[in-house]
Amino acid sequence: MNEITDYATALAATFQHVVDLENIILHDEFVADPIILDGSNSWPLLIKLYRYHGETLRSAPQLRELLRNIEIVLLKLRFQHGRSSNDLIGLTKQLDDSSGMLEKLCERLKQCVSQGFRWRGDFDQKVQSDLDGDYHYNTTFRYILWKYENSLRQAGDMQVLPMEYINSVENRRMDSTIEHIAPQNGDYPEEFRKRWLNNLGNLLFMPRGLNSSLSDQSPLEKAKRLDTSFASHREVRRVMQVEGIWSDCQIVARKADLIRFIQLMGRVAIPLDRNGGRFVAAFGKSEGRLIFIMEIATTFFENLDTKLALPGFSCSVHDRLPLDFSCAPIATIIISIPESSPGFSYGYLRPHWGLPPKRRL
Repeated sequence: MNEITDYATALAATFQHVVDLENIILHDEFVADPIILDGSNSWPLLIKLYRYHGETLRSAPQLRELLRNIEIVLLKLRFQHGRSSNDLIGLTKQLDDSSGMLEKLCERLKQCVSQGFRWRGDFDQKVQSDLDGDYHYNTTFRYILWKYENSLRQAGDMQVLPMEYINSVENRRMDSTIEHIAPQNGDYPEEFRKRWLNNLGNLLFMPRGLNSSLSDQSPLEKAKRLDTSFASHREVRRVMQVEGIWSDCQIVARKADLIRFIQLMGRVAIPLDRNGGRFVAAFGKSEGRLIFIMEIATTFFENLDTKLALPGFSCSVHDRLPLDFSCAPIATIIISIPESSPGFSYGYLRPHWGLPPKRRL
């Protein structure tokens, strides 16, 4: 009889913990993120952590760091496409209320950030491979675009809360969606539709109501209505106001910003060659100029124009988020060279960066 009573008491306590956590999740990103990314594997651990630590789950630095590392691991697992297993349940079973076990769990999750639960050496490479691709119209990137929006907001600004992201608000017009800046139903060449339409740089986090009202308007028409409370909307609007166009060049430049944000947020290690660089794309032609995208160590910027020594050469640093977890801080640069430059070829760049064979982004 005592066993039944104990079981019922424990069950009632667990139910109350779930109710409490459901309320916390609506407002607290740290607690909400693991549930959003993989609820089936995260709920048992969160319930156990809440049982042992209660409201300190929302304030204790050690627990906040643990939740952050869980988020990063679960986000990276989404890019593995089944090639790396999730052992969060196994770690949950080992956890008890001793401080030593919590420290072991925290240390284990730190290791998992770079190698996953199965010590994969290519854990970050799989993430980067997907980022370098052309198709990003899915729930993983809706999550990333939400995080990007919040990262752009100034201190003191209201954040987009988890309750808004998971569509738990009464006003359905505030449901979170992905908007295509260049609309899905536009009349495009096959190359644009295949490579740029669903590309990360063409996607925008947006409430359903605004998304529906914009419908299939052209990017420049949409820009007139992007002066909203969303920082990422205003960012895209400024680009179109300055450049007067939204096409492949603008999309690839915005994608470079977003990839840099993902690398920083997810601590994605960037593979650098012997010269401190990583080739991103031989992008191709734009208005009579050849455009190249590179990621290089910022220490390599010195005398960059001399190293290339091409007439009409220009180089812009297209980056706001330098990274310092690799061998040197990294920045994305956009190189623009007149197509008519004498003697120019992609092979000219390769000796300077040790670049791989030419490919398109």
